[in-house]
Amino acid sequence: MLPLQDADRVRQALQPAADPAAQPLTWTLAVREAGLVPAETRVLIRGQAASPGSVVQPAFPQVLCRSETSAADQLLLTDMRSQSPIADLFPSSGRRLAFARWLVRRDHPLTARVAVNRVWHFHFGRGLVGSTGDFGRAGEAPVHQPLLDWLSVDFMERGWSLKSLQRQILTSAAWRRSSGTDAGQPLQVEQAEQQDPAGRLLWKFPFRRLEAESIRDRMLFSSGELNTTVGGPEMYPQLSGEVLAGQSKPGLGWRSSTAAEQCRRSLYAIVKRGVRDPVLEALDYTNTASPLTERPVTTVATQALILLHGRFTADRAAALAQQALNAADSAAQIRWIYERVLQRHPSAAELTAASELMSAWEQQLPLPSQQVSFRPDVPESLYSAFRQQLPQQAFLLGPAEMWQYHSGVWGGGYEGIDVVDKRLGPHAFWLGPQVTTGVLTGQLRPDSSVESVTILAGAAADGAAWSGLGLTFDRLRSRIQLRLRRPGGSEQVSGEANWIPVDSQWQSFRWEIGPEIKVFLEHNSNPILAVPISSESLPTGRLGVAVWGGRVDLRQLQWADSGPAAVATDILAARQSAVEAPLPTGWSQFGGDWQRLSDTSWRVA
Repeated sequence: MLPLQDADRVRQALQPAADPAAQPLTWTLAVREAGLVPAETRVLIRGQAASPGSVVQPAFPQVLCRSETSAADQLLLTDMRSQSPIADLFPSSGRRLAFARWLVRRDHPLTARVAVNRVWHFHFGRGLVGSTGDFGRAGEAPVHQPLLDWLSVDFMERGWSLKSLQRQILTSAAWRRSSGTDAGQPLQVEQAEQQDPAGRLLWKFPFRRLEAESIRDRMLFSSGELNTTVGGPEMYPQLSGEVLAGQSKPGLGWRSSTAAEQCRRSLYAIVKRGVRDPVLEALDYTNTASPLTERPVTTVATQALILLHGRFTADRAAALAQQALNAADSAAQIRWIYERVLQRHPSAAELTAASELMSAWEQQLPLPSQQVSFRPDVPESLYSAFRQQLPQQAFLLGPAEMWQYHSGVWGGGYEGIDVVDKRLGPHAFWLGPQVTTGVLTGQLRPDSSVESVTILAGAAADGAAWSGLGLTFDRLRSRIQLRLRRPGGSEQVSGEANWIPVDSQWQSFRWEIGPEIKVFLEHNSNPILAVPISSESLPTGRLGVAVWGGRVDLRQLQWADSGPAAVATDILAARQSAVEAPLPTGWSQFGGDWQRLSDTSWRVA
């Protein structure tokens, strides 16, 4: 019932304003009854509105009414009138109030029991009645009927207070029991396991998996990235290219949230029927199309794969590892990670095992200064409005340090869909010194899904495209092309040769750029391409990479300028040294690129 002070406030708001210039109230109809006498309800013959049958009087379900109170229940419903203090302003038959009072009557057989069982289910993972949405014959019998009845009566006597109910549960011995079996007496544990192997009688706390939202939030908390901002607009999780490709119009109705927004709690994640966060969906996120009383708990390979190899997990692990590097040594790093993730100190055995694991993987994994990978993370078509929201680095995945990313050329526009130009698709420029003539050597390893890989030299941004020299390894055509693109869009294929791609194997290349451009493969002394070019046609710009279709790995990348005294520059190793050398105090880049020549000498790159 509306409190009296609220009723006075409503009456005051409804009165005409004394000031003629005051703005009138804006009204929006939410719900309204027809009046004191509701319209008749009739049985529809075969469900057709044009064939009404006999009149149906309002009544409560007889199966939920006790025989000795059924007459009183009917009287409560038929003779009820609105008792609201503003009933004169909003007339009502009072049926909704009568129904609400009937639901919370002390002798109602279901309301309190269902509420108590649902709260119990939230805390223990399973209700005293396993079927929380079905207390009928098709549902499960209570595992402890007296306990359910006692909690229901106590719940009503405490004014239907959920806080009191939860306090009652959380201070109980059942809630405070351990989920392990090593704390009890061996004989008692053996008897309990024989009599109640499923643990339904709660002789130990039920061991259960966290829900999807809790797993995601816990990963963000452990990595120190959880954004605890309360309220505000919804958050759009980052979608991979594989997820976007499953839509008829990839990205339609989706937005690009910032990195900080994507670290908000899962409560604020947008929910769309056709597109979901892959992490939440794999971990049995709720079905949004229909009511769901209990979350299903499955164990499928997708969950293991997304937690071991998913991008979300990898990003959280990288953030956690970056913070752990502040510790003094590997042992201190392990202790810090245990305290951060598990909220406890590692045992001696755990510390030894973790140290051995770190040593083993340090010998197996390539360092970031030895190998890099690039992979497009968008499908070949995107909804135009969504594509324009994406940051440049969202189109191509690769190392963050010393590389600048570009979305590439997209066109089309049919029904709002943009299609990528695969020859000028997403690409990245190395932010080292600019090059003109010299030798580029290295190894590349395209996976089986790669369509083409282009190594760039003397390249620069030309709108969304690139200009300069491009050495394209075309897997679909089994060809190698030498391309020269001029600023403004003109392009010519200066040379072309056959090429036999080998999936998932390293292939060495040597690219000599000078008066004659030569390309060598697999340390062969004979060039696969040899194209003369005038010095005026040689562009000056950056080294870069473009790839479409799948992932390409690069290693041992070195550049040496022309000349007898030229020194080869290890492109991948230069990532770390370039980051460690900040700009001089008081300088700012203003969007430009600077090259450090010595401890006291700088120049514009």
